[in-house]
Amino acid sequence: MNARADFSNARAVIRAVRRARSFLRPPPNLKPSQWAEANIQIPVGNAVPGPMRFDNAPYQREVIDMTVEPSCNRITLMWGAQVGKTQTALAAQAYRIGFNPVSQLMMQPSQGDLTTWLETKFNPLVDANERLQELIANAIDFAGAASGGGVALPTWGEVIQMETEISADNADVNSMAYAFNARMRGHFKSTEKFSGTSGQPIWENGNSVNGYRPEVTNQIANGDLFFGNFADLILGMWGGLDITVDPYTGSKKGRLRIVTMQDVDFVIRHAASFCYGSDAS
Repeated sequence: MNARADFSNARAVIRAVRRARSFLRPPPNLKPSQWAEANIQIPVGNAVPGPMRFDNAPYQREVIDMTVEPSCNRITLMWGAQVGKTQTALAAQAYRIGFNPVSQLMMQPSQGDLTTWLETKFNPLVDANERLQELIANAIDFAGAASGGGVALPTWGEVIQMETEISADNADVNSMAYAFNARMRGHFKSTEKFSGTSGQPIWENGNSVNGYRPEVTNQIANGDLFFGNFADLILGMWGGLDITVDPYTGSKKGRLRIVTMQDVDFVIRHAASFCYGSDAS
């Protein structure tokens, strides 16, 4: 028997299987120089802005590729001035952010030198590359949520237990809410409160969970669930909103670029007001 006959939508099933297989394919094994040429945009203000091309300075290629060589512990450059040392180092850092992430440490002789490097070298590189902006922003948001992620998803009993933990600490109020990502919402919509009863799913009519408001954001890792009184989460902002009008970057296309920056941090006023659920495995 043809197995495809078991499905009324065989073509759709085949397409779905092929698409699923594509997600299992490992990423290409790119050297840093190959990745940089395919992904890095050199910011305006440099000698040769635009896509990074090592053909313009072939001697840079070996240097950036050696940054991932396991046997290489130190790289010393005996180069002249203004021949691409900083841009090569920045591309190596970008590779370790966008393709093969690792922790990084940048050192300069003084705090002033480090600030200058950050403002005139690193930040312009990130500003010119949207993918780097997205990765760095997501990393900050994930760190702020303190979420670790996991595979196991909560049961109805575990959802209720989060409310019980806060109530036992006398910290429950009517304005509490759950926060989780879109995959968790899908789990709640497709999982019964009590299995085998064909009853109501965890996601309730009126878009509520356990009678409380749910908030969905994909900045929370898979498997993580937050519950509590978010009025006890205090956000602090310093220095006001810094707005810079840039008429130069997009001047050839008649565009005006506006850059905004805000220093923000947060603290929990009352720890008992929150309960964090995650995959304990």
